[in-house]
Amino acid sequence: MEVLIAGHNRIFTDAEGKQWVAYEVEGSVVPAARGAHCLVFECDTTIRRVWNFPTDWYDLPAPDLWKVSWGV
Repeated sequence: MEVLIAGHNRIFTDAEGKQWVAYEVEGSVVPAARGAHCLVFECDTTIRRVWNFPTDWYDLPAPDLWKVSWGV
């Protein structure tokens, strides 16, 4: 079970038209956690966890949030 931070998520579309949801999760519920929180990116075929992300991730434009999903 994942514990959402403040319960908010962000839905965005990448350059190829695929819809993603991004949400922050407490690291304490993630096996082998690398920090206090992680940002999870999900689409119908993929899940990614990013441990280093900007605190303002929720307000980033979709292209910038997409870069964050790749750890850039």
